Amino acid sequence: MTLAHFERATAPESYARALAHAYFAGYRIYDPSLSASRDPEAERKMMRFPAIAAPLQVRHTSISGRRWSISPPDEGAEAEKAVSKIVGKALGHLDGFTPARLLLARADVSGTRYAEVQKHTVTESWGDGVERQWVVPYKLKDIPKENFRWAPNSGSPRPTATLEYARKRSGTIRWVPVPTWAPLVRHVILDSEEMLGYGTGLRDALHYIYGIMTRTFEADSQAAERFGHGWVVLALDHESAGSPLITNSAMVTNSHNALEKMRARHNFIIGKNDKLEFLGPPAGSAEWMGKLFERLARMADRMIMGATLFAGGGDASEGSMARAETEADTASGVFDTLSDMLEETLTRDLVAPVFRDNHANFNELGLGDADHPSFEIVRGRKDDPKEVAERAEIVLRSGAKIKADEYYDGVGFTKPGPKDEVIEGPPEPAGAGLPGMPFSASDEKDAPLRFTQTYDAKGLRALVRRTTDE
Repeated sequence: MTLAHFERATAPESYARALAHAYFAGYRIYDPSLSASRDPEAERKMMRFPAIAAPLQVRHTSISGRRWSISPPDEGAEAEKAVSKIVGKALGHLDGFTPARLLLARADVSGTRYAEVQKHTVTESWGDGVERQWVVPYKLKDIPKENFRWAPNSGSPRPTATLEYARKRSGTIRWVPVPTWAPLVRHVILDSEEMLGYGTGLRDALHYIYGIMTRTFEADSQAAERFGHGWVVLALDHESAGSPLITNSAMVTNSHNALEKMRARHNFIIGKNDKLEFLGPPAGSAEWMGKLFERLARMADRMIMGATLFAGGGDASEGSMARAETEADTASGVFDTLSDMLEETLTRDLVAPVFRDNHANFNELGLGDADHPSFEIVRGRKDDPKEVAERAEIVLRSGAKIKADEYYDGVGFTKPGPKDEVIEGPPEPAGAGLPGMPFSASDEKDAPLRFTQTYDAKGLRALVRRTTDE
């Protein structure tokens, strides 16, 4: 068996099979990516290209979320609720948790992101008011993907591998196995067999568009100068007096150099019989280059944002409100799925270790047998306060209850505290029911009166008036 068997093939299918064979034979592969094999800096370059960086920022912000919460596995168990409250306070010590989640969300581009969980000990009286020593994370330190590799285990009966870390000391690199209990967050997207544990993302697909976009952008930038200045055509008089020492080639060269100097000074001095003509660029040249770049940018934007109609639907440039809403729902579905993956990773590598590290304290609180909570990202677009108020009114009139915190957050107000000065609206009239519906059978018999309902201009509060039935 020679090394020639493990060279990258042209066909992607053959390349994937060659990667798997090389991996099982004991050869280390850094990252089985077509983009990384051609340009190891491809991802970093794309993340800095404005046309790709802008939609990626929106995508990763939507995935990582603005806010987060810790949810118990069982809503009805008081022990799980108490554990969730304490774990939430422990995670509150994290410094820069929002940008750390943004970096982890970038796994959908590269396939894998790593972060070291740095911890320290704090003294807090959580749970019962008694001060205890708690181990809490205070930072998620991003670690480059290049510092990790999967090394095959040659002595195992079946193909297995061990995650190794590059330890740098005294100018040398030593690869050491990463312990299973290491404080490490490892976020992997699409860990398929042919990707050998490294995961896969948008990097390979974006690399094709990025290559064309950069070449188009470079050509357009170079053409800007030529199109801006136009062309100068000089027709030399061949019948002018010359010298045997001055050839046609030398005359053309000298004339070109002279025109460059004259052009810089905006003065042109030519012979009496010479002709000077200024030509402008074709009218559609610059416009065509701009449209080509916009087309490529839209293609990358739709791929990153997941906003596409798989059954067609006409030109994407058409202004359709229905189409925009449909594509927004498609993008939300993609982002929600990726958020679910990030929630699973943070629950496994961040929340569960907090519960294990402080298990002795939870035992003292009588919560040692409870299950650890889950990490949840508060996602979704901001609802219209008017729609939230209308939905809340319908729910309350049906006899159901809603959480006060969710209502205040939905309408955009802060829940007042016990010492806050508040403004209250008029009380609801006694016996007010649904519009056009009788209060009860007794009311229907005793008094021919109904309460009907109208809304003010803003629709934020119902106005109740009393009417008499005919």
